[in-house]
Amino acid sequence: MEFPKGTTVAQATAAMPRLLASQGPPPAGVPAPTPVIQSAVTSPGNANTFSATFDAGRTYVVLCFVSDKTGGLPHAISHHMYKVFTIS
Repeated sequence: MEFPKGTTVAQATAAMPRLLASQGPPPAGVPAPTPVIQSAVTSPGNANTFSATFDAGRTYVVLCFVSDKTGGLPHAISHHMYKVFTIS
């Protein structure tokens, strides 16, 4: 997902817990990322690949929305399994 132009890694990192906890529209004043690409879940033993184009100077986040085998919340929420980064 891509954050609005001008969002820093620090701002995006601070926004992620609030965005994940909101369970609805982004809270006021929190920069909300927009989808760039997504990947489907595969069965055990299989693989999945995809291509994406990232723009220099932009801040992105990759999130894991897979749950544990026993169920529960997606990993991005329950295990903070996401990575915020900027393309230089």
